[in-house]
Amino acid sequence: MYNSAINIKAIELISEATENLIECRRVLKYTYVKAFFMKSGHEKQLFEFLQADLEIATEALSKLLEA
Repeated sequence: MYNSAINIKAIELISEATENLIECRRVLKYTYVKAFFMKSGHEKQLFEFLQADLEIATEALSKLLEA
């Protein structure tokens, strides 16, 4: 019984992580378009910095789900 509770929790965690990964990739998809049309300046630099941070976190989550 204890083992099945752990398995159910693991499945729920993997499912939630997968949904988060899908959402991150969906958000990133639109950030590339927005960044392309932004004018150069501090705001664009900050946006691209945050975009890169999201890319790194998304790839890290993807790697964890592959394992």
